[in-house]
Amino acid sequence: MIMLLAALVCAQAYGQDDSPAPRGLLGLSFRAGVFNPTGSRAAISSYSLGSGIGYMVGLEMDVRINSMFSVGFGFDYYNLLLLPLGECTYMEADVLPMTFTVRFSPFREGFEAGGSRIIPWIGGGFGIYTFGASYYEESYAGYDYAFGEYYDYHYSESVASGLAAAPHLAAGLVIPVAGRWEVLGEFRYAFIEDGFALPCATVGVCIRP
Repeated sequence: MIMLLAALVCAQAYGQDDSPAPRGLLGLSFRAGVFNPTGSRAAISSYSLGSGIGYMVGLEMDVRINSMFSVGFGFDYYNLLLLPLGECTYMEADVLPMTFTVRFSPFREGFEAGGSRIIPWIGGGFGIYTFGASYYEESYAGYDYAFGEYYDYHYSESVASGLAAAPHLAAGLVIPVAGRWEVLGEFRYAFIEDGFALPCATVGVCIRP
């Protein structure tokens, strides 16, 4: 009974949407972008993710509650390679977030710009972030002509991991295109902890069957 009432409410809200081209209730999106971690991540041993530009890719399934609200469930992959951190030292970090995001579109019909309809939105949510970092240090063997002696190659590796639950804020644009396709743009800022944050900018596409 409760599920039937919820379905009726959603159907009524969708039927009252006077947008020029109503979009499907379900959407599957693929996105890619860049991120720049700030601060340190204390849970990954004594290591810091440092600062640098990394890349990310992700998938998200979203459900439109009505013409102004939607909820999304996403899974992303972040990768950051810093080379070098010091002499012959570098680090590779991976972050795997699973996120829940609520989006609010105050202007459901959007704005016309250059013949396209642009729908802005704001939102926020919560995520579970799995962190992994590998630090590598190496030196090379050779002959030192200054001292007349050989030196040996040395390599060491250390790995650390961590887990965090954190909120995030987000804002973005949706541009409906041909059929059920949409072009997406988003900026997200995740507040991890201890001054550590993950700002990320993405672009993507969404299909609404």
